[in-house]
Amino acid sequence: MGLPPLLRIRWKPDPCAGCISVSARHTPSELADKLKPEDGGFRHWDADECIAKLLKRGVLSAGSIIDDEDSSTVKYDKYQFRWVGLAVYQDLVIVVYPKYFRGKDLPTLPQMARILRVIRKAEPKGAQIGMLADDNDRARDPLALLTALFDMYAEYGEYTNYERTIESNGTGSISWERTIEQCQPFLGDDGPIYFDLKTIETNRNDSDYVTRLHRALLTTYSQELRESGLAGLLSITPVELSDEELDDFGDPDIIDYRLERELNVQFITWKRDLISLLRSIVMDRESGHDWNNVACLGTASYQHVWELMCKTAFGDQLGISIDRLGMRLTDAWAKRGKETLLDIIPCPQWYSTEENSSETVCGPVKTLIPDVVSVLKHDDDLCLCIYDAKYYTPTLGKKVTGAPGVESITKQLLYQEAYKSFVKDQGVSRVLNTFFVPTSRQGGPYHLGKVDFLGIFPCQDAPFTNNIDVWALDADALGELYLDNEQVGSAVVDAIISKSAPVVFAQAQTLF
Repeated sequence: MGLPPLLRIRWKPDPCAGCISVSARHTPSELADKLKPEDGGFRHWDADECIAKLLKRGVLSAGSIIDDEDSSTVKYDKYQFRWVGLAVYQDLVIVVYPKYFRGKDLPTLPQMARILRVIRKAEPKGAQIGMLADDNDRARDPLALLTALFDMYAEYGEYTNYERTIESNGTGSISWERTIEQCQPFLGDDGPIYFDLKTIETNRNDSDYVTRLHRALLTTYSQELRESGLAGLLSITPVELSDEELDDFGDPDIIDYRLERELNVQFITWKRDLISLLRSIVMDRESGHDWNNVACLGTASYQHVWELMCKTAFGDQLGISIDRLGMRLTDAWAKRGKETLLDIIPCPQWYSTEENSSETVCGPVKTLIPDVVSVLKHDDDLCLCIYDAKYYTPTLGKKVTGAPGVESITKQLLYQEAYKSFVKDQGVSRVLNTFFVPTSRQGGPYHLGKVDFLGIFPCQDAPFTNNIDVWALDADALGELYLDNEQVGSAVVDAIISKSAPVVFAQAQTLF
């Protein structure tokens, strides 16, 4: 599974240098040119083959452009990366960055490394490895195995086994059974006195086979990560723990046998997981991963990643029971205190009509589910904040582009309707309805505008709102908060509630 020895990351402020926007569309020849390295060593047919493999893995999608003169004729295909992440093919690295980096605004290496860390946390299993890969490819993708190896090392350290030995006058606990059996006591007036004691010592076995194998694999891949240039992009710190070669551990069948035997006597969950991972890595190295296939680390569901970032940053309370929201509940709501903010949203009710025209009530079905809901106090006012994370890049002007559609606007206004009785009964002073979109612009938040739908929804009286505000949030800052499991500062929330955008701009660097 060794990484391609010629692989090098050259991070440049140029989208043609292996760094491609998720929103850009390319003809086959345009994409082939972007995939071609500067030295011209990547032949056109190689690019065609790479495109085919990217399509198969779900990293790339294809669309057709219709000939303007003859609408029945497809002029050519257009390709687009509907996926964010890292793909490796032969000695080529393809980095696809999120669409909120626009034009010449490209992510730096630390920013892209953070984006990959966020994806790995948000989608730690199959979605990282390619939406359309079969189960075998998904489980054995070399980038997934490699990152899992170093992630487990960062969390748990080296694989260790300990040996228990009996020593004379050691520092461990006294084994009185062995002491009485093997040591001669001195008989005093108060009973026997032992000047020599047998102690139980627990020592780490550094010569343990699995420990040595774990160290060797970490060291080998650390060297390959340095040589390939991937260490920084994958946020992996190379280590040097062993001078042993993998061949020192026997052929793959022997290694697999030893690991299976260890698995049968190991009952600690993370150690069992690590042993299974080591077996997969050894099998992959033995089979020799074919770098003519694409190895992937990323996601086709960055919308879900952005949603999780917003949930963490703004303290989503959707799953919290209403008696834990820090408000005094009225008698009617106190009886429902164990229900969550999601539970109190009404569900559609279906009925089935039988042959005799009688109606039968059907069982419960799914209802409206907001992304983020929180109840908080602002200047002694109780506020209900309904946030929806939208992976959009809207432009609001004479022409509106990239904005949430009618269905998103309708659902967001319906969320407010769903909480109407709760808001009135509990004396909520204000309801906020907000779209959160990502931006690469630092600082913020930035108030982009608002939308209403008064032609369909009637005008609302306070504390309800007729508008959905659109705020752009620094995706880099939210990513860091998500990785650290932290929420935004109070200044950000105050700015959104009071719409004090001009003040926020002046304090952009201190808000998060």
